[in-house]
Amino acid sequence: DFPLSFHRQAMPAAVVAREVYRQRGVAAFMRLVKKIVSNQRNLTDSNLLAWAVSVGANRGKVLAAIRRGSHRAAILREMKDASRRGVRGTPTILINGTPHRGRRQVGDFKRVIDAL
Repeated sequence: DFPLSFHRQAMPAAVVAREVYRQRGVAAFMRLVKKIVSNQRNLTDSNLLAWAVSVGANRGKVLAAIRRGSHRAAILREMKDASRRGVRGTPTILINGTPHRGRRQVGDFKRVIDAL
């Protein structure tokens, strides 16, 4: 998670994604992330809630997480840690502690890893 402050709905999206992961695991989380990424211009609390329910999350628990900002403290801790490691935005992948910024092809990472 690295919700950027200039994206108004980034933190609510991160909170909802964390809650979906907590409730339903990796597969549901990945389906939700796909919905979020493909609908970035339509990020609202109501859409995030609907998308979370559509991947199998409990509506009441997701709504409570949105209202309480559940997971926010953990997200902020991870952002602080990532910042210390050189992460400034997304996408960034850390390989052996070295940040690799921007969109990359799998082969780019393979070359970096093979060179280690």
